[in-house]
Amino acid sequence: MLSVDLENREILASVRALATWPPDPPRPAGWIARARLALGNEVHRRYGLERARTTPGFAAEVTVSLTHEVDGFAGRTA
Repeated sequence: MLSVDLENREILASVRALATWPPDPPRPAGWIARARLALGNEVHRRYGLERARTTPGFAAEVTVSLTHEVDGFAGRTA
């Protein structure tokens, strides 16, 4: 998500929008892309389970928020 509110001088951006700029080019949806997606999901799932088992207080997903003012605009992550 990325939005600009000129009236309130506010910019709102998700962490994902900031981390993936410029956007990745489209990829073909062939079997290789689907296999990479499945493998990536499985590795992510196993890593989260292992960390949860071995690290007290581990959370796979956390909320991150940052507000910063530049030239009179308030920039926030959401």
